[in-house]
Amino acid sequence: METFRHSPTPSPQPSGQVIEPLARGDHPNRKPCQPAVASMTVLPPTPHEMSTNTNGPQSPAAVHSAEGAKNPWATSSLQNLNICTYNVRTLLGEEKLEEMLNQLEGFNWDVMGLSETRIRGEQYKVLKSGHILFTKGHENKSTHGVGFLIHKSLAGNVINTNGISERIIQISLEVSKRYILVLTQVYAPTTSYTDEEVDYFYEQVAQCLSN
Repeated sequence: METFRHSPTPSPQPSGQVIEPLARGDHPNRKPCQPAVASMTVLPPTPHEMSTNTNGPQSPAAVHSAEGAKNPWATSSLQNLNICTYNVRTLLGEEKLEEMLNQLEGFNWDVMGLSETRIRGEQYKVLKSGHILFTKGHENKSTHGVGFLIHKSLAGNVINTNGISERIIQISLEVSKRYILVLTQVYAPTTSYTDEEVDYFYEQVAQCLSN
């Protein structure tokens, strides 16, 4: 299968895209998330720049795809996939997880990229709500950490997960019989880190997106 990727731009604020794939019912009682940044790789992509906002759940505005035979989404059964990001500060403890899920009530989301989860190791579990939580963090300390919260309606579309480091994580979703959507969530180091550490992070991101 031919794939299409965009090259990452080294920047403390990653860019994202929104596509219009997976078809499940609309969410008439849920409000759209605020415009924000998503860290992801989309196959095939439609580039769209977003602004950054770390106050609560975030999602980019929808990108309208052109109709036609060359547009894979035009004939796909998957539509209006809402991809968001959320710097949760911490998900340590069941109460923090419940707090996050309560904050998402009323928001229209399908996949939520998570930063600063602080959950150790790599975990993949189905929550009581039916949503899937996939996280990657340090093995021996509760710092950094990234993850994905996948809506229960998309649980059957997850075909692969890849916890690369406590700052980089990927999931693959089947959007049709011909196309796979690969999402990459990152948590970039701040300016308090050395140039060597920052450079190594971006080298990892570049390698991840090129595979």
